[in-house]
Amino acid sequence: MLDVHTATYLINGGTSLTLGVLLLTLKPFQGTESKLYRTIKQYLAYTAFIDVLIDAVMLYVIFRGIGNGLPNSFALPAAYWCQVFFLTSATLMLLHEHTAYRRFLRWGTYPLGVLMLLFLGGFAAFLAGHGGTPDPFTHYCRTGWYAALTIAAHILLLLAILGSFVLIAMAARRFSLNVVNFFSGDDAIKIGRARQFFTIYGAYIIVTTLNMFLFCETLSIVCINLRAVLKLLNVIMVFNMEPLLMSTGQKMAGFDVAEEAEAEKEAPLRAEMVESAMKRWLSSKDKPYLKEGLALSDVADQMGISGPQLSYYLNHYLGVNFNSWINRLRIGEAKRLMEANPQMQISDVASAVGYSEIAVFSRNFKKAEGITATEYRKRCAPEAEIQ
Repeated sequence: MLDVHTATYLINGGTSLTLGVLLLTLKPFQGTESKLYRTIKQYLAYTAFIDVLIDAVMLYVIFRGIGNGLPNSFALPAAYWCQVFFLTSATLMLLHEHTAYRRFLRWGTYPLGVLMLLFLGGFAAFLAGHGGTPDPFTHYCRTGWYAALTIAAHILLLLAILGSFVLIAMAARRFSLNVVNFFSGDDAIKIGRARQFFTIYGAYIIVTTLNMFLFCETLSIVCINLRAVLKLLNVIMVFNMEPLLMSTGQKMAGFDVAEEAEAEKEAPLRAEMVESAMKRWLSSKDKPYLKEGLALSDVADQMGISGPQLSYYLNHYLGVNFNSWINRLRIGEAKRLMEANPQMQISDVASAVGYSEIAVFSRNFKKAEGITATEYRKRCAPEAEIQ
C-alpha cells in the first residue's frame, strides 16, 4: 500500500505531466494564438515538466531508500531555479516587458549554467581519481566541493527569487500606469484584473521557497499540494487572459517612448494645438467619448494628433490619466441624463454613457461624486416619481 508521500508525488507528477502536455497542445477557443502567447505557454509547460522531474527524483529516492538529503542539497535548488526563471519570463512577457525579459534572460541563466558546469566538472574529476569506488555519485555528494556547490545553489536561488520579485513588481507598476493611460472604462478594469495572475505567481514562488527550506515532511507535502493548485490556477488564468493581454500589447505597441520624449520637449509649442483638437473632438455631435472600448491611440487618431502628445497633455496640463479623463466625461453625461430623465434606470444610464458593466459605472460614479448613482438620481426628482 502506498504511503502519503509516495501517493502525493505520483499524483502531483501525473497532474503536472497532464498540464504540460495540455499547454503545448491546446489552442485558444477563438482565433489563432500569437507567437508571444505560444512562447508563454511553452514556458509554463516547462515549469510543469520540471515538477514531473522533481517528483520522479523523489520517488526514486523513496524506493531506493537513499534519503531526501541528496536531492534537497543540490538537485532541487537547481530545479526550482529553472522554475523561477520560466515563471518570471512568462510573467514579463504577459506584461510586454521585452527589455526587462532580455535583461533577466542574461542574469537568470548564466549563474545556473556556471554552477552546473562546476558540478559536472567536479564529478568528472572525482571519477578520474576514484574510478573504482562503488556508487561514485553518492560518495561525490559527500565531498567538500559538493557541499560548497550546494550552499552556492541555495544562495543563488534566494537571489533569483528576490530579483524576480523586484523585477516583476516594477514591471507590474509600469503596466498598471500604462493601462490607465491607454484604456478607459470597462477595458481598464478588465486589464487591471491581470493582477490576479501576478498574485498567484507570487504565491507560487513563496510556497516553492518554503518547500525548499522546510525540513518537516508533513509541511513539505502541504506545500507540494498548494503548488499543484496554484499551478493549475496559473494555467487557467493564462488561457482566460490571452485575448485581453495580447490585444493590450498590440494597442500599446504603437506608443513610441522616443516620440513621448519628443512630445515633452515640444510641449509648450504643442499645447494649444492639442487643446484645440481636444475641443473639436469634445464638441462632436455624436459624443465620441461615450463609445465603449476607447483607447488612447484611437482618440488621438480621431483628434489628428499623436498618442504621446495626447498622453502628455492629459498628464501634465489636465493632471489626469486617460482613463480618469474619459470617466470624468462619461460621469458628467450620466448626470445630465439623470437630471433630464430621473426615471431612467441606472443600467440604461450606464449603457448610454459607454459602460457595459453597471458595477464599473457605479464604482466610478461614487468615486467621482461621493454618492451613488441611485442617490444622485433621487436628488433629481421626488422619490415618488422614481420607479
